[in-house]
Amino acid sequence: MRSFPQLSYHAEINKNYLIIDELLKNLLENARYMQTVGISSSNDLSLLDDQLKQRANEVSSEIKLIIRKLSDLKTQQSEASGSDQEKLKTEILAVEEEKQGASDSLADLVELMHARDMETTEYSELLIKATGQ
Repeated sequence: MRSFPQLSYHAEINKNYLIIDELLKNLLENARYMQTVGISSSNDLSLLDDQLKQRANEVSSEIKLIIRKLSDLKTQQSEASGSDQEKLKTEILAVEEEKQGASDSLADLVELMHARDMETTEYSELLIKATGQ
């Protein structure tokens, strides 16, 4: 069986996306808990809103770059021959995995942003473009 080092690299990136998303979810849950026990959570929620905006901008930019990269790779693959096509196919698989991880992360961020009544139209449209859903 062949080893695809790019796949494991992209899997590691996706794992890191999950960690960041989980931290943001925990911050929201903590702020909600603080509110239920009568502790002000305005600073935490303000921090969360800022982090959500920043993270959503970063991830959406990454997705846009990934979509362009995939388009370029597919064009190269259609013009390549033999072993070059195989190499490009492997690279496309790795980049598709990265796109899936980034899309999953952006979907999580949009969900959190909805919970905070934040604007998500731009990110939702990009998700549709990236995933077809």
